[in-house]
Amino acid sequence: MRKLLNNGKGLTLVEVLAVFVIGVIVLILMTGVVTSIQKQYKKQSSETGNLFEETYAAKVITKDVREAVSGKVWISSDGKSLEIKKVDETTKYFFHEPAKTIEKNGVPLSKNIKKFCVSLPDDDPCSNELEEMNLIEVDQFKLTIISLSDKKLETIITIRSGDNDEEAETK
Repeated sequence: MRKLLNNGKGLTLVEVLAVFVIGVIVLILMTGVVTSIQKQYKKQSSETGNLFEETYAAKVITKDVREAVSGKVWISSDGKSLEIKKVDETTKYFFHEPAKTIEKNGVPLSKNIKKFCVSLPDDDPCSNELEEMNLIEVDQFKLTIISLSDKKLETIITIRSGDNDEEAETK
């Protein structure tokens, strides 16, 4: 390097262009990598958000079912709504399909939901498409929530009986 500076010749135009071209190629490759990372981040953030919406709704519904008066849970025959009778109130869950939201007492609880269905444990989720909505009292039901990213959460919830709890405490 010292020899190059002392001889006074400097760098030729070809050498400068070669360094410039190599720099541009490295910059293009780095831009592609950064763009790919950003796309992957957005996709994973969206999927994580949708999964959070599903699990949050399932946890809130399960908590309300656990607070229900023994045997006072009803599901609709169309599978889109659920009513839970508590000591001091009745909580209603409803799937608002055009808005893609699950509502709790008319207030949005979870968004970005493709499908929400409550059904009897042995039934195919959401297979009952009846025009007339009837409420069926149940002691166990299947909860199915599918997000817009097609992640499916399905669980069977059993309503606890208050009589068994009292017997356990007396023994």
